[in-house]
Amino acid sequence: MWNTVILPTLISTGGSWLIILVFWGLNYKSKIDEGANKHTQLINEISNLNSKLSNESVARDNHYTSLENEINNIISKINNDTQARDDQYKSLRNEIINLNSKFDNRFERFFIEIGKLRTNVETNTQKIESLTSATNTNGNNIGV
Repeated sequence: MWNTVILPTLISTGGSWLIILVFWGLNYKSKIDEGANKHTQLINEISNLNSKLSNESVARDNHYTSLENEINNIISKINNDTQARDDQYKSLRNEIINLNSKFDNRFERFFIEIGKLRTNVETNTQKIESLTSATNTNGNNIGV
């Protein structure tokens, strides 16, 4: 009986357990491999995200630097335009002062010349009066 009933039952049961154990081992290994693959995939995704963040940070820094340079260029242009406008204003102001000075000088000369003319007219009037008086005196003497 041992050979006919118990031994084949034990071999069959042992083989079943061996098959179950092999499938369980393979299933366990595939779960371990799947976990390792997920772990590797997560590490790769984290690396990709870190790379993207780094690239975005560099791009943001470059964009910030570009904007800063543009702002500095605009400020420089404004300062240059302001300086040019101030220089032009000073030039026009100096020209107006120069023209006013010339006008004042000519206006003064005009009055000086008028004063000279008045003096000459008064001198000539006195000479004419004295000549007229001398002529009248001489004419009266001639007729007497």
